[in-house]
Amino acid sequence: MRMTKRKLKATQVMTPPHIANAMLDLLDPAGFADATTVFFEPSCGDGQIVECLVERIFTARLNACPGDMAMALVDALSKVYAIDLDPEMVVKAQHRIYAWADQKVGVLTRLESYLLARLLHRTIEEKDFFDLVDKQAPGGLRQVVASPSTGRTGETVAINYEHRSQKRGGYSSEEQE
Repeated sequence: MRMTKRKLKATQVMTPPHIANAMLDLLDPAGFADATTVFFEPSCGDGQIVECLVERIFTARLNACPGDMAMALVDALSKVYAIDLDPEMVVKAQHRIYAWADQKVGVLTRLESYLLARLLHRTIEEKDFFDLVDKQAPGGLRQVVASPSTGRTGETVAINYEHRSQKRGGYSSEEQE
């Protein structure tokens, strides 16, 4: 059963950049550079975690192939799969990552703009996480970073599906604001 728009909006909490980065710090940094690792964001909201994740992957891939910004950008966007229930948030996340990519690469040609938009429509989609529980994200699901609704303020979880391990972390109440 789909949530009503009002209930959906009432449950949304946007993750601030310092919390998104703290969550990503729980992951093995080698995964950002590894060409086979795909990251899944199960409730991307406005794309803050996705932006922090894509930035890390882009930097790692640029270090792996110095000078090839286009390849690093395509690699970074191809290694992320994000979903959200709210179609408005999906559009915001897509626009956020498009603006990030435009800022990183500079002036995009008409073809590059088109291809970037098409890639983002495959990378960030309107879907329900629970519809995907028994399925894998495109390219294989390896790691999930999420702020679970556990009732514990500020808890984050990083799950590495390759090794079936979890790391839990938290942040102080001062950092939440």
